[in-house]
Amino acid sequence: MRHATSTLIFLASLPLLASCRDEPPPAASRPPASAQPSTAPAASGQVPITTSSRGALAALMKGRDDADNARESDAIERFSEATWRDPNLAVAYAYLGFYQHGAEGAKSMQQALALAEGLPEAERLLIEELAALRAGDNQKAKALATRVAELCPSDWHAQLDLGNRLFAEHNYGEAEQAFRKAAAFGPGAAVVFNDLGYLNLVQHRFEAAVVEFRKYAELRPDEPNTFDSIGETQMAMDKLDDAEKSFRKAADMKFSYAWNGVAETRFLRGDFAGGMEALGRSREAALLPADKLDVDEAAIWATLAARKPSDALARVDALEKEAADHQLGDRYAAASAYRAAVLLDQNKAKEAMEELAKATRRLGKAASSGRSMLPVRRLTLVLQVIAEARLGKGPDAEKTAAELAALAKEAPAQADYQSMVPFGRGAAALAKGDRKEAIARFQECPGEDLLCRRELYLAQHQNGDEAGAAATGAAITKINLRDPVYVYVRSRIPATK
Repeated sequence: MRHATSTLIFLASLPLLASCRDEPPPAASRPPASAQPSTAPAASGQVPITTSSRGALAALMKGRDDADNARESDAIERFSEATWRDPNLAVAYAYLGFYQHGAEGAKSMQQALALAEGLPEAERLLIEELAALRAGDNQKAKALATRVAELCPSDWHAQLDLGNRLFAEHNYGEAEQAFRKAAAFGPGAAVVFNDLGYLNLVQHRFEAAVVEFRKYAELRPDEPNTFDSIGETQMAMDKLDDAEKSFRKAADMKFSYAWNGVAETRFLRGDFAGGMEALGRSREAALLPADKLDVDEAAIWATLAARKPSDALARVDALEKEAADHQLGDRYAAASAYRAAVLLDQNKAKEAMEELAKATRRLGKAASSGRSMLPVRRLTLVLQVIAEARLGKGPDAEKTAAELAALAKEAPAQADYQSMVPFGRGAAALAKGDRKEAIARFQECPGEDLLCRRELYLAQHQNGDEAGAAATGAAITKINLRDPVYVYVRSRIPATK
């Protein structure tokens, strides 16, 4: 898989004089918060890191590597260690603020921004970039990443980070240029081949993706994420047996997310019981509450795909309670949206609207970061406009379509969100009974917008265009996407490959 943040830390190269310890040192041995930091002497063209502690720098570098390779819980632990080794280390607080959820993350980010004043320009801009990403502002983050890369041309992480911002825009040509610059720095930049692999994968250049992933695996044979990424490509190519073997290899190396890949390969083969067993193992192995809820969300879609709505609603109830217990406001709001999705699947649009109104109220009260709230807002509005179309509420659907367009405008540097505009317009047309216009607008959505493609398929059927519906269904089932929603949408498409 791609690393969770697609945003990486840029560090000066320093000899490490202190090894990381599993537990914090006694309070008396910790540096006082008032200790005056010094800027680590960076090599020419690299981002400096201001710290008074080589031990803190070592922990920060280890956290960076964990983050690179999609080990979020380990990264949080290492970044936390860096802050108690050096309470003035602003970058460590910034990474904690990015990775931590809820009020805890907001507090860490505020601390980082307060400490950033007076730091060298590139270091300060890095912290501001992380704050922008936490707020869900990829456009601002890209501008900051561009400036850091200009200031620090010899820092491979700066090039990698800029590539990730361009990737989010679907600016694949320039993203590849940035990734290639980063990869040229040698084996230390091995993780770049993971990003190059995904750059090929999203463009359906599967053999090229495998080549890049295997370079990653050759350089980091001890890294489970390499095998997880290979498995995802094999799954896209419908080599489900090979994909499961790759996912299992990653899972056996204590990479909990790989069990989700195992689950999806089993679901795609029609093995519901085996898939749910794999999701159970993923949840058991996950360390963070948010990661466990990710598994629960996948289980909701899978249970719905298996046409077990009562079980799906029970899972929503459990997710809702756990999100409330852990004060994860975004997931608490999402629970109502998932409940609405189940109700819509059962043709209960009116009841779904009540749940979506609840989700909207919860979002208004949540203290989560912008980046975690944005997907929930999107899902809520998408389901809302679908429900309004089902109920024939044209004016309401037009209003929701306008909200979707406004949300897309808030995220101009995130290409995935731009499909909300034609989706909303298509649903609004459907609400007014204009199926021809709805089909035309839905066809403007990219193939990865699964709920839009599902609505296109249904609209074509309802309009008597069986050939068009068959073509849409075949396109959906042609390439397996690693997405819990894909399992659900594919279960409703009778077309075969």
